[in-house]
Amino acid sequence: MNTRAYLWGLSLDEVRAEMERLHQSWGWVLAAGILLLCLGVIATAAAAFTTVISVGLLGSLVALGGVVQIFHAFTSKFGQGLLFSLLAGILYAVVGFAMMTHPGAGAAAITLFAACFLMISGLLRAVSSLVMRFPRWGWWLLGGIVTTLLGFYIASTPAAALWLVGTFVGVELMLSGCSWMALAFAARDYQPLLEGAVRPEFPRRAG
Repeated sequence: MNTRAYLWGLSLDEVRAEMERLHQSWGWVLAAGILLLCLGVIATAAAAFTTVISVGLLGSLVALGGVVQIFHAFTSKFGQGLLFSLLAGILYAVVGFAMMTHPGAGAAAITLFAACFLMISGLLRAVSSLVMRFPRWGWWLLGGIVTTLLGFYIASTPAAALWLVGTFVGVELMLSGCSWMALAFAARDYQPLLEGAVRPEFPRRAG
């Protein structure tokens, strides 16, 4: 009988094999999580430096994508899309090169985009909570207002371009590190985890 676990749609044997593999090397997983957490703290503390490095790296990837697109445009057998593919590749390459040579301007553009995203998503969340009035809609309204105000603050603060991207990268590294650490401890005690995943206890119905 192929018993399915409650998560990811994996079979019991697949879950058990994966957890056994992680159990044997849970110390390395924990070390990787601690390393990511430390890197996140450092990246957040030096947010301006992290912003410059991140924008420069992103620019190099965008420029590389543009070069690949240009190469594909000249080697493609479909001539109808040659002009569009070539123009898109040139645009990618120019934008990527500009981000590499002017990381400050690139960070400002990314920051403005993030601010607009926060303002729009916050307004949509607040309006939807007022219209739908679902249970505990007040928390959604509060969250939408806070998100909108944060977007306005970032958009009206030019200095935010110096730390926003770096802070996001640092927070992401810290969250990833915490996730890896949690996975390491779960792998260390994988047998209780499997027991809970395969044989959950449900409350019995009266009568």
